[in-house]
Amino acid sequence: MNKNMKQKNSRFIAEILVVDDTPANLKLLINILRENGYKVRPVPDGNLAIEAVSKSKPDLILLDILMPNIDGYEVCKQLKSNPETENIPIIFLSALNEGLDKALAFQVGGADYITKPFQIEEALARVNHQLTLKSLQAQLKEKNQQLTEQNSRLKKEIRDRRQAEMEIRLLLASSHAIHRAPDLHAAFNDILKMICQSLQWDLAETWIPNADETILECSEGCYLKDASLSDYRQKSKPLTFAPGEGIPGRIWLSKRPEWIENLSEIDKATFMRSEIAAKVGLKAAFGVPILAQDKVLAIWIFYQKQASAYQSRLVELVQAVATQLGAIVQRKQAEDALRIA
Repeated sequence: MNKNMKQKNSRFIAEILVVDDTPANLKLLINILRENGYKVRPVPDGNLAIEAVSKSKPDLILLDILMPNIDGYEVCKQLKSNPETENIPIIFLSALNEGLDKALAFQVGGADYITKPFQIEEALARVNHQLTLKSLQAQLKEKNQQLTEQNSRLKKEIRDRRQAEMEIRLLLASSHAIHRAPDLHAAFNDILKMICQSLQWDLAETWIPNADETILECSEGCYLKDASLSDYRQKSKPLTFAPGEGIPGRIWLSKRPEWIENLSEIDKATFMRSEIAAKVGLKAAFGVPILAQDKVLAIWIFYQKQASAYQSRLVELVQAVATQLGAIVQRKQAEDALRIA
């Protein structure tokens, strides 16, 4: 199959920009290229060539070297300095008597050269070679992109699988801790430690309604990653919260989780312990209620030393642990009631 048939039968028709200030050369190249199935855009000088490329990028440029106003070397240099056009292959056109500076031609970014008078078969071979190279480079780039995307998907799948495994382990460990603990406060300590260490949060505390359910009191159930957080813990112990007051009170009232991305950016009315939190470096906070038959048994508040945007999966996981705990507490309460009866 000759080049002419090959180009015409291809779904892709390459577009070639031909730049030459000599009308006879321009006409000859247009005829040769069009006869061989290429789409051709002719321009007679360098400035028009740069303008034409900026409007629509060709697949290949045939560029005469000696032209008025701006020569081929400078046109090539400008196109190669532009990220939008740097990958367009350029073949220089030069008469034997014009003294082609091959070193400069390749230095400014030329891919090849064709000498005048044109040898048709040679010219077509060089054109086809550059278009083939460009096509192979595009295919390689596409394959690399596909591999990068596949690698990213694989990494995400691995992360998701590890995350799911960690969540399952946490739920199982929480269940064991609840059954193993001598009382609810001990269970809180064990579970909060597991949650914080698994999810990399720095501090956790528990708030429990008092006997007549008028205020929330600070429970013994807590976790501190290090001693630097002790001051926050000690100053929180004597505090109480009414329904709707502070983050514990709001969760108590709404029976819904709450997330604060950055404690340093909210007012004291929203987070009453903002000054104490700032001193020990706490930034993000979120809380979830522990419910049994729609009654709030306790509220967990978690803190981190860096600001953090809302993480729905994390909240859902902690809610799952809280739901599990609430169900077990409810069952134990029912068992105790039966024994008393």
